[in-house]
Amino acid sequence: MADKNWKGKRLGLLTRKLVRSYEEKKGVNQIDVLNLPNSENIVEIIQDFFRDVFPGFTSREAITSTGIHYYAGNLLEGLYDKLSRELNRALEYQCPAKNTRV
Repeated sequence: MADKNWKGKRLGLLTRKLVRSYEEKKGVNQIDVLNLPNSENIVEIIQDFFRDVFPGFTSREAITSTGIHYYAGNLLEGLYDKLSRELNRALEYQCPAKNTRV
């Protein structure tokens, strides 16, 4: 008869190995330090850029001539903040192999 808890044992072993790899700093992202830019945030930045360059094309929002200045300015301000945060993460990334900043 097969072990009924084989899945739990395998997942436990896999989890321990994964956590050990974090501790050995073999991965890209590290524990307790600033990591590289977040891919979801980068996708959001690109989507916001397209919304600003092509207003009304990539979203369901109704853009009016009276609101376009606010719409564009609001998106640009958000883009600036998001891009600044991700660029800072990239520039402050500390290379685990050299233990120096890139």
